[in-house]
Amino acid sequence: MQKHTIQDIAQIAGVSPATVSRALNNFPGVRGESRRKILSVAKSLGYAPKIAMNRATGDCGSIIGIVIGGDLRNPFYAEIAYHMEKRLKRYGYLPVLFPFSNFQKPQARSSTPCLPQRLSGLILISVDEPPEFLDSLKSLTIPTVLLLNYSVGSEMSCSVVILDDFQSGYTATRHLIEYGHTKIAFLTGPERSAVSAARLQGYRQALGYYNIPFREDMVYPGDFTLERGRKTALACIAKGELPTALICCNDLMAIGFLDECEHNGIKIPEEISVIGFNDIPSASLERIALTTMRQSTAEMGFQAVELLHKKISRPESGNEYVILDSQLIVRRTTGVLPADRKQK
Repeated sequence: MQKHTIQDIAQIAGVSPATVSRALNNFPGVRGESRRKILSVAKSLGYAPKIAMNRATGDCGSIIGIVIGGDLRNPFYAEIAYHMEKRLKRYGYLPVLFPFSNFQKPQARSSTPCLPQRLSGLILISVDEPPEFLDSLKSLTIPTVLLLNYSVGSEMSCSVVILDDFQSGYTATRHLIEYGHTKIAFLTGPERSAVSAARLQGYRQALGYYNIPFREDMVYPGDFTLERGRKTALACIAKGELPTALICCNDLMAIGFLDECEHNGIKIPEEISVIGFNDIPSASLERIALTTMRQSTAEMGFQAVELLHKKISRPESGNEYVILDSQLIVRRTTGVLPADRKQK
């Protein structure tokens, strides 16, 4: 027996899929005549969602897909998903996390993304993929919000929430410069990461503003993992002379770097200052006390859900572009450059 979708109902009823979703889930914003027609078509097709239940019953609401392109072992993404889940449930939605590997079609990345049926909305987080795949996202017909996706936000018919990573990279660098540091290294994220690229640009801009030459050999390739932080520490030690400060593109790499420094007897911040990004929960532990650029996962989750709910409940509303700021949190891992380490 053929399984019908919201798209089928929308085509027969002459309305948008978002309108069908709102009607089936008893959301406001659908006129009585349209609602009755949609319900009649759904009944005639035998449409019966197995997971998305009627809000009027008090059960779970429409399914919202959450797709995380970043490493799921990174607590930063777990924090975002946690805050999203709380907000989505307040609106009666059922959040479902889909692994990114199942979301795409590896054999044909330029084709339409492989999506589960009956999604009422979709939130994509940190999807930094080749242009061919990103182009395919433009074919999505369900309400979609991009979170931390810089590459395609302005080209797609969806709302976007991003961080001002250029400014946060600049702020982190300026903090170290104000402490007297000029020999500042930078540990990037993955090669395709637009987040990392923006922070690196901010770093370069700050160096230029303070007339500090940019050096390619002070930029280390990273991947947002603990292990990369440890390997970078070993690489710095192997050079025979540490930079006086290091900016890591996320907290995990910074913590890995600090851990390897401790194993090698390197004092923090006396011998090297270290700063990260995100402010994951472990960054504030007394043993770590990492200076970092705090990026509110609660605010990111809140903004993404609010924009998605607006697109679902009011499909005629325009797309929005929200830029969130970061906050410098100074802890023990950064300090004033000792006089005997200042460059002549």
